[in-house]
Amino acid sequence: MGEPVAITRRGKAIAELVPRQCQSVRDLLPQLQALGEALPQQATSSVDTVRALRDDAGG
Repeated sequence: MGEPVAITRRGKAIAELVPRQCQSVRDLLPQLQALGEALPQQATSSVDTVRALRDDAGG
């Protein structure tokens, strides 16, 4: 496996890329489901939000 890589901005570390551990996608599904359930409900769909942002920026 590779080594971690630090991403810096003006000499200060702002992020770190680390090698992915070998996990099955199925093993990650409970975490993804929990994340989705923890997010607040949105009043509009993401499609409607993107369309509104697109339309507002154009005019």
